[in-house]
Amino acid sequence: MLSKRILSSITTIALCISFMIPPSVFALNEITGGSDSSGATNTNIALNWQITGSGTIPVHLYVPSGTLSMTTTTGLTFTGESSGSNLYFSGSLSNVNNALATLRYLNESAGTYTIELSLVEAGQIVHPITGHVYEVIDHGSAITGANARNAALLRTYGGISGYLTNITSSEENAFVGARLGQDGWFGASDVNQEGSWEWRDGPEAGTVFWANGTSQNGAYANWAIDEPNNLGNEDCSQFYANGNGWNDLPCDSVGMNTYVVEYGSTIEG
Repeated sequence: MLSKRILSSITTIALCISFMIPPSVFALNEITGGSDSSGATNTNIALNWQITGSGTIPVHLYVPSGTLSMTTTTGLTFTGESSGSNLYFSGSLSNVNNALATLRYLNESAGTYTIELSLVEAGQIVHPITGHVYEVIDHGSAITGANARNAALLRTYGGISGYLTNITSSEENAFVGARLGQDGWFGASDVNQEGSWEWRDGPEAGTVFWANGTSQNGAYANWAIDEPNNLGNEDCSQFYANGNGWNDLPCDSVGMNTYVVEYGSTIEG
């Protein structure tokens, strides 16, 4: 990962450019270029990224504020919108590079903003600190928490086994929630002992982080107000997107179509 930072001023937008290349699946693909940039507000600022490699290239672009757009999108397949703050698209190496050569950023507010480029499929993100890939899976219909867990454990990505995600810090929670943008099942449960919440799978499997209504040993928790409240034997957990907290739900509840998977081996990038 390359990350550069410069100071902003009240009259310019300063862009911090970062990129993440997960895992061995895309080992032959590399990101080049990209540098800190600045310019006036309400003005398109040109960026300078290119990719080397082969095959169909999946791309994720994200910025927390403002609009990303490309004037050339020939041959690209978008999942969602073709302009905005969170873009997923794919295409051949030449078509992706042609599009990236026309990538522009526009924001009305002065400040410093980090733009991220990752080589991942739609719905996936890479955390720059943990190195983990996170993914929202849309089941297409309602899925219980128990079935979501089983489905997550069967998924793999680049040879890495998946599990319902474990959120162990406020930074990780904010990062995942802001970029995935959907509610879903995640990996906390008190099915083994009522009121004793632990991570069921992954590197933190068996770690109790919440018990007797309080955080354990300084562990992170982000329960919504008055949660967890165990209304109706609620032993599984719901992740509210966009930083709105967590909720406990019955494991056989069928109120959601989605679940959040984490691939937890550290990825070099």
